[in-house]
Amino acid sequence: RIRKVDRSAWKEEVNYHRRSLSETGMYRLKTVFTGEVCARKIAAQTTELMIECKALNRMTQLGMPDSYRVAA
Repeated sequence: RIRKVDRSAWKEEVNYHRRSLSETGMYRLKTVFTGEVCARKIAAQTTELMIECKALNRMTQLGMPDSYRVAA
């Protein structure tokens, strides 16, 4: 399909940007935190990962600029 249409059109068709965003998010998570789970039990692992995700989301939120529409 990429040969029939250009790469950017293909990416739009298959929502490739969503995959890219998720891979970037996982890379950030593994870079900021160890990338390993320390807890032994599944419930504790779930809690540990949820805390990491919430912390990463909060850091991302703090770093996002305030956006607003500018009149043309």
